[in-house]
Amino acid sequence: MPSTNGLGAGDRPQLPPPRREPVPSFIDALIRLFEAGQRVVLDRVDLARFDVSEIATRTLRAASLVAVGAVAVAGAWFALLAAAVIGSLAYIPLSAALALAAVVSLAAGGAAIAAGVRRARSASSAAMPSALRTASAEFADGPRRESDGGESS
Repeated sequence: MPSTNGLGAGDRPQLPPPRREPVPSFIDALIRLFEAGQRVVLDRVDLARFDVSEIATRTLRAASLVAVGAVAVAGAWFALLAAAVIGSLAYIPLSAALALAAVVSLAAGGAAIAAGVRRARSASSAAMPSALRTASAEFADGPRRESDGGESS
């Protein structure tokens, strides 16, 4: 009985020859590696740019809140000083009351500045690696001088 697919008993169906991908050369592999590396670096740069913009946005929001708070505190400080001056007018002259308010403000501001400078110095020295701390201390002390015959003291 003849076959219905049009092929004889010994015939095999003809398949197209397999496509062989060309084997990439060493140069092609290097080019692909370089392009992949470029994509990774560009992705890292984009990610860093995004991180920096997020940090900047958060920092600006926090700084604006601090600025609003500082204005409010300054207003309250002036109001307290005015109340103290007005309240002390029954006991001392106006010029002495204003001078006292100025001295109190000067002392409070100076103490705040000194505390801030001290905190900034301690924070920067704590963040500085020990090798840099040693090098900066040696730089501040000046170059080492050798005594008698080139031996260090």
